[in-house]
Amino acid sequence: MLDSNAVFLNLTTRCNLKCAKCWRSQVWGKGQDIERDVLDKFMDSFSNYKGRIIVGSGENLICQHLEDFIDWVNENEIDATILTTALKFDKFLDKEKFFTKNIQWGVTMDGYLQHQVIPIQKGMNIERVKKNLEIIKGKYKNANFYINYTHTKLNLEDTIHLIDFASSLNINKFYITQLKLFEGLDDSITKEIKNNFDCDEFKKVMSNAEDVAKKKGIYLYAPLTQRERKCFDCKDKKFSQIIDVNGDISFCYGRDDEIIGNILDDNGERIWDVHLNKLLSNPEKQKKWCSLCHATKTNENGYFYIPKSKN
Repeated sequence: MLDSNAVFLNLTTRCNLKCAKCWRSQVWGKGQDIERDVLDKFMDSFSNYKGRIIVGSGENLICQHLEDFIDWVNENEIDATILTTALKFDKFLDKEKFFTKNIQWGVTMDGYLQHQVIPIQKGMNIERVKKNLEIIKGKYKNANFYINYTHTKLNLEDTIHLIDFASSLNINKFYITQLKLFEGLDDSITKEIKNNFDCDEFKKVMSNAEDVAKKKGIYLYAPLTQRERKCFDCKDKKFSQIIDVNGDISFCYGRDDEIIGNILDDNGERIWDVHLNKLLSNPEKQKKWCSLCHATKTNENGYFYIPKSKN
């Protein structure tokens, strides 16, 4: 696993919000924090890791072991991306170690104004989130953030306002989640909306967003069109293996249904490499493995969401 450019670590599957679009509670229920022996084993095994550790699944700011992980990341100069709703940053505003340059915080926002998130996120206070970001960026100039904006029919019109907000805080990375606006998902938020990325309203907003982002020097990542993804041909080794809270190892994000071992097992440190070599040496096994992948249809590396036409 050390011979890859990213590892996905679940520090917690607990969350302090309930979101209409989220499947987390259906899978994990109330969830749990990472087991202490699993975290210790992970930190011992990955202290020399040269890739990026991505921490997701639950709300990481409520994980009881978060500060220990932050200390380890800084002591070992590890690059880490930690996903959060930013609602609980209040507890850490005076802790500079949380905002070192090597720690990137990914803040998910489902709206720019409170009325846009009330039907979507139970427990969210979007103004508190924005205030937390303003305080942090005011105190720690090098604090590393990106914003992930989840489009719904409620918040499309405020896309530019949130880009302006990010720019005012010198946050220069802005991602837009692609499946919520016109996808027709089977939930109360989007089920009445048909998938129509060619409608005038959408084109106008996204074209303006692209122009504004360029002028402000913001990297706007907003995917749409599916592209072929060939993981095993990729020299950058874009496998996204997962270490779960109980130590279970999934070889890659697209096959998180397949547990290949546990980090606490005697072979835990080499089981991923063994599995990789089996797939590399057997094209038929590799083809069968990838035929069951669910990431090729949704993976961020395979989409482009800004309309080519600005009509």
